Amino acid sequence: MKKYSLLFGMVIIFSLLLTSCSKEKENDSIVYNISLTATEGGVAFFENFSGMSIDAPTGSYVTAVAFPDETYMFYGWYLAGSNIPVSTSLSYDLLVEENMVLIAKFKKLDNAPAEMVDLGLSVKWASCNVGATSPEETGTYYAWGETVEKDDYAWSSYSWWDNRMDYLTMYCTDNLYGIVDNRTSLESADDVASTLWGCGWRMPTHAEQDELLNDCFWEWTMLNGVYGYRVTGPNGKSIFLPAVGYRIGDKYYNIGLSGYYWSNSLDTDCNNNALYIVFSGDTYGWGRFYERYVGLCVRPVCE
Repeated sequence: MKKYSLLFGMVIIFSLLLTSCSKEKENDSIVYNISLTATEGGVAFFENFSGMSIDAPTGSYVTAVAFPDETYMFYGWYLAGSNIPVSTSLSYDLLVEENMVLIAKFKKLDNAPAEMVDLGLSVKWASCNVGATSPEETGTYYAWGETVEKDDYAWSSYSWWDNRMDYLTMYCTDNLYGIVDNRTSLESADDVASTLWGCGWRMPTHAEQDELLNDCFWEWTMLNGVYGYRVTGPNGKSIFLPAVGYRIGDKYYNIGLSGYYWSNSLDTDCNNNALYIVFSGDTYGWGRFYERYVGLCVRPVCE
């Protein structure tokens, strides 16, 4: 009887040791190396860490911070080997999942190619789009609140979207859509006109676009072979808005048929959207159908 009791006790002790070892193994985290580098035009560093390379356990977050030089803009955070930014925010919380090289890219500020056109409204309007050098040129397409042109316009590549949780991480007024911060208009760092052109240029507000729609004369016409609207202000001066279409994924749509231009204003009724002007050959007005990740063009304003 004692023999069996002793054997039974040894089995229990052995089982406890195995369980203890198993738990200890489960609690051991794999450590990965995260390296940081920066292109010409700025500096980057890890918040609360010194050096450009750190070791961190899997599942943890490290924060990388970028600072552009005076004549440069921050272009985005990129993983080595990828040409799609993982974030365009100056501060980026990186989830540690593998060994990674994170690159902070900077771009020299462009001198605005546009003229200021006084239409007799509350602000002056640019004579061309961001990324263009003449009124009829399309320019560059941007997701709302991003300052970098991309190869793929989708929620999965959108800066203010958490792919793991499927919700918005910034510019949100309703917890049904994401993390509420009650920001309803873009900050300067997320305004592509401000970041690329500087000198007082910015994206128009909802009210300023509404003024353009309601206080000006709109005429569908052609400029140098490009369809669009000539918009004439109360004082008789005008600008030309080309029918630029839009981008979803890696494709272009409706170029020459319709135009879509972002405001800097969030759609507070549906936080997945932002407000924009839309027009075609027989109509013009407000659009609320396309979501924030879609690539639209920008026509800046200046005080």
